[in-house]
Amino acid sequence: MRNVTLQGFRWSRTPADDPADAMQRLPNITRITAAALALSLLCALGVVRAPAAQAATHDCVFTGGARPTASISSRPRLAHPARGAVVASAHVDDPLLSLQPELFTGCWSFDLPAAWQFTTGAKTIVAVIDSGADLTHPDLQGAIWTNTAEVPGNGIDDDQNGYTDDVHGIDLVTRGVAIIDPYGHGTAVAGLIAARAGNGEGISGVAPKALIMPVRVVGADGSGSIDALAEGIRYAVANGATIINVSLNSDTLTPGLRDALAQAARADVLVVASAGNSGRDIDVAPSYPAASSEANVLSVAALSRSGTLAAYSARGRVSVDTAIIGEGLPTTASGGGYATFSGTSAAAAIASGVAALTRSVAPGLSAAATRQLMMVTGGEHNLALAGGAMRPGTAVRRALHPVNAPAVLEVQAALRARGRVVIVSLRGPRADTSTVLLTLRTSRSTTIRRAVILRNGDATVRVALPARATRATVTAQLSDAGGFRVAQARTTAR
Repeated sequence: MRNVTLQGFRWSRTPADDPADAMQRLPNITRITAAALALSLLCALGVVRAPAAQAATHDCVFTGGARPTASISSRPRLAHPARGAVVASAHVDDPLLSLQPELFTGCWSFDLPAAWQFTTGAKTIVAVIDSGADLTHPDLQGAIWTNTAEVPGNGIDDDQNGYTDDVHGIDLVTRGVAIIDPYGHGTAVAGLIAARAGNGEGISGVAPKALIMPVRVVGADGSGSIDALAEGIRYAVANGATIINVSLNSDTLTPGLRDALAQAARADVLVVASAGNSGRDIDVAPSYPAASSEANVLSVAALSRSGTLAAYSARGRVSVDTAIIGEGLPTTASGGGYATFSGTSAAAAIASGVAALTRSVAPGLSAAATRQLMMVTGGEHNLALAGGAMRPGTAVRRALHPVNAPAVLEVQAALRARGRVVIVSLRGPRADTSTVLLTLRTSRSTTIRRAVILRNGDATVRVALPARATRATVTAQLSDAGGFRVAQARTTAR
């Protein structure tokens, strides 16, 4: 049975020594560090300023003093954006807010408080397919999905979905009823997505009113089967999740996993996948489900605190859609405590929270359109990715105004002439003419690029493949008049 793994994850006293999904338990959360309070004051006074819009990174620029390691003020205030101060938020009594860089606007150009002006993700169901969850954690109370069609503890499959007493999700490792998380990874992911805000406990999740559906597929040793992952995706789709977080990676795309991802696409469910902590180009050496060609799969890389792509993060100009901070993030830990969390698993969790915000404010937005929106609203960058570094506030604002929604681009591809030719069909905006950049990555690691002109929104093109190529990943990118990417689609020809 093929395995899916949590790359490099382990408890660590020194996360810097093992940045791949490393976690470090935090001390008593009531002791906010002097550095955190100092940075809050510096931001409020404008001593810390955000970089100029054209800067290559999102790092804080300090005009004096040493650089602290924490970020957001726990006190609400309105400040002029040009001074790089904190945007007001109603979530003011979570003790670790000052240590959450992903909630800070200015230094990392991550405008989450702007998104919170419109939504906090209420009732959006996010399935976390991982190592389980600590359902008793104080910061996850009220955050766990409940299957109201199931009667707890009666030993009967009341809703006839094939699972007995799945009141708060399922355990596909032990096939038991109780949801547990001895490994801790799933609890960490769940906290970043939906830890409750304003409860006086620890942290706030990105979507603090979303609901987590725990689906356990990873055992206490940090590994699990791809068959269980595929089953978990099917369960989440059938039971009402609109977003599925998969902070897992496998080098193999089995038929079962491919079918499960396709089922999620047909059900209009967005799958948010970690790019992986291998540091490799997954255009060349794919990692799944991140490198899947399904239009509903959003693959996420990790940014360091300096705003650059983390050294351990996988990348890919075709296969990796976006990036977000994934380093040193405080989150919930199994057993009721808190820990810092780093890796593309953490970045994917943040992205899932942003997706929950976006889909809650625009429930009519499809999974594919949500993925496109989160890509095209990203900041300008020089990262080896298909889209920009994620900007939640911008994505949510765009979702609220359909007239400004991203263009939709569709691509279909099929092998012909005994595998020697790929026929690519494109459909885009019904403009007089527009140009699409077509990129084909073949199984022989050959890259072929073509510029294709759409006339009245359609085009068909034949591309010859090199000898002995058995498949090709096809990516189509549509840019506006200024050269900014406004839509992307991909598929695989076999």
